[in-house]
Amino acid sequence: MALIRDYDPQDAAQLEHCIVELQSFEKALEPNRADGQKIAPAYRERLLTQCNQSQGKIFVAQADGIVIAFICVLSRVDEEELIEENPEFAYITDVVVLPAYRGRGIGRALLQYAEAYAIQQGAAVLKVDVLAANTAARELYTWMDYQEHEIRLQKQLQPAA
Repeated sequence: MALIRDYDPQDAAQLEHCIVELQSFEKALEPNRADGQKIAPAYRERLLTQCNQSQGKIFVAQADGIVIAFICVLSRVDEEELIEENPEFAYITDVVVLPAYRGRGIGRALLQYAEAYAIQQGAAVLKVDVLAANTAARELYTWMDYQEHEIRLQKQLQPAA
């Protein structure tokens, strides 16, 4: 099993490699995804900024001295939603396990770390978004007792001829 630990700034390049992998995987499901190579450094910085602003944390899974997976959880998110009585929640921004390490329970273990951290920070609700076509991730989340809350649909618009 992999060692799960807090992200360290020395992990930057390896975390960016995971971001590139996630973008490549999702681009096969959603063509509008940006090129991971182009956005990885800025995306990593954005995750760190979000963590600072929302009591978040990045956990990495390490095997044989390399980062093979990560999860980012923000424990204090408030979308200032007027229609909800308690609009504050914790949010998982990203989960990725490199292809060679999938199917070994690493994603499950990362989710458990994120859940424990969110609870420790006082969160009562933990949310995650997933692409509808990402059936493997949807199955994992369902298996871990996440339930559908809202479903976002989209349509590609074509300009009039």
